[in-house]
Amino acid sequence: MYYVSTEKKIDIRQLMKLMKQTYWAPERSEEDVLTAVKNSISFGAFDEEDNLVGFARVVTDFVSIWYLCDVIVDEKHRGQGIGKMLISAVASDERFAKASALLKTKDAHGLYRKYGFMDVDANRVMYREKRD
Repeated sequence: MYYVSTEKKIDIRQLMKLMKQTYWAPERSEEDVLTAVKNSISFGAFDEEDNLVGFARVVTDFVSIWYLCDVIVDEKHRGQGIGKMLISAVASDERFAKASALLKTKDAHGLYRKYGFMDVDANRVMYREKRD
């Protein structure tokens, strides 16, 4: 049995283990992860022992835009619907109801489409990679 919460404190050690499983941030420092969490709304997915098994974070101004990022499900818990639970919790969160949403994904388009995300018109949306 799993549950999603924005109220439960995220254990940074457990989150760092999840981050190391990603293709986009396995080298992200603990300091950077803490800064990102501090400046975002975190959604944690937990098992019955309150272990962090999934994570997503939202960066938003609550009016015009919210950005979904760092969606992770622990490799050992994949295939249990945790990703769907996380995205459903984010997409139905009333705090974001007024705002449009963005996300960047390499491989989970089908999941996000189920929650109203659409492929973007390349002539309207622009993106800038981070500076090194």
